Amino acid sequence: MSDPGPGPAEDGPAVGGTSAHGPAAGTPGAGTPAVDGSGRSAAGPGRSGAGPADRSTTAAPDGHPATVPFSAFMADALYGDAGFYETGGRAGRRGDFVTSPEVGPLFGAVLARTLDAWWDDLGRPDPFLVDEHGAGPGTLARTLLVAAPRCAPALRLTLVERTASQRARHTAHLPHVADPDLDPRWTTGGAGPLVTSVEAAPGRPAHVIVANELLDNLPFDRFERTADGWDEVRVDLATDPRRGGPDASRSASVPGSSASARATGSAGQDGSIGAGRATEPADARGSAPTGLADGRGAAGTAGLAGPREVLIPAGGEDAADLRRLVPDAPAGARVPLQREASTWVNDRLADLVPGGRLLVLDYGVATTAELSVRPESEWLRTYSGQDRSGPPLDEPGSRDITAEVCLDQLAALAGPPTSDESQADWLRRWGIDELVAEGRASWEAGGPPLDVTTLRLRSRIAEAEVLLDPAGLGTFRVWEWRRR
Repeated sequence: MSDPGPGPAEDGPAVGGTSAHGPAAGTPGAGTPAVDGSGRSAAGPGRSGAGPADRSTTAAPDGHPATVPFSAFMADALYGDAGFYETGGRAGRRGDFVTSPEVGPLFGAVLARTLDAWWDDLGRPDPFLVDEHGAGPGTLARTLLVAAPRCAPALRLTLVERTASQRARHTAHLPHVADPDLDPRWTTGGAGPLVTSVEAAPGRPAHVIVANELLDNLPFDRFERTADGWDEVRVDLATDPRRGGPDASRSASVPGSSASARATGSAGQDGSIGAGRATEPADARGSAPTGLADGRGAAGTAGLAGPREVLIPAGGEDAADLRRLVPDAPAGARVPLQREASTWVNDRLADLVPGGRLLVLDYGVATTAELSVRPESEWLRTYSGQDRSGPPLDEPGSRDITAEVCLDQLAALAGPPTSDESQADWLRRWGIDELVAEGRASWEAGGPPLDVTTLRLRSRIAEAEVLLDPAGLGTFRVWEWRRR
């Protein structure tokens, strides 16, 4: 395996970046990233291993534009052919945001300890099948292997990443296997560690499944509480010049979205068709859109209208779920319904062997109701070029779109997690303090000229400050499910 050097993969240690989904400002040390006041922890669906949301375009009444769910718009804006992740958006110092693995190799070293313990619990299976969903450019995998876990000879690591541009990075610095079905080492005991990349879940049992900042990037739908109940916040593409101008077909769909889904957006709580009303995002800047068909930053659309929000009474199932999740929402409150994330967790639990673990690290809240009393711009955020970006409908394909994950929605389908703790507590439980002490001792000992290993050890002190920050990455949630 090629050595990626002291930092995470080709990017090296992240410096001065935005923690992709982190909640607050960190205190960076030398060679470690700053975490902004809003934060974002890397999710990532390009990092996603799931498909686009399965909901249809609304066939609207005469005089009212056709609309699509926000989830369909988001899926195309992030993962379509001209979407954010397919056209170069990614985590890393030279990317658009920084996640925990990009802080440095310490995060991967802690995960290595975790996998060793779980490997022991499962009776040291060989091969030991570990899947990382939403693997992005492969930074976490590289830092994990650099840590040289005891389970490495048995380890078969599958990186699940939906975007081809991100998967193309996986062959660098990794013992990559193009096709496990054709390589006998994949099933040979003691031949690891070996890594392969796939576009979707491999469809076979796994011992461990890991998702770092994936769920916040999975497409979701948005809803607003009104005096009459709940409205769905849908997206009108009919006046978008990229979709054919003002006379675009009222049944125009978002590329990559399915037309077979529930068409609930136009139905009222009593099953009637709602007339709907257009609304502008509260924080809209009125910037000119960038054409999805032309790629990121394309010119030629200045002065033309882009996608806009349309409120339509929520369908029966959505309205019922919202009344259960947020019974006391104030008028004007906005919340997400994260069905794709909930389905993903439920499906991945079914992929585990008995005793297997699903490990989810993300920024989130215990209940959807917590988001209902906060401005939408706090829990729905966009990122580009290491900074917060504009409203999610602006310049689709040019920025990441992410939202805080609601645990109550995941648990309603998949059941409550076996454990729920902050990232700081999880890192301490799996030995970050011991790893930092080892690095501190190396620093204090001085000795021979610096080499790659010594640099990694000495960087642990500064990395830990960022990963454990009680106002930043340390507040992220770590949810673990164990299959019985």
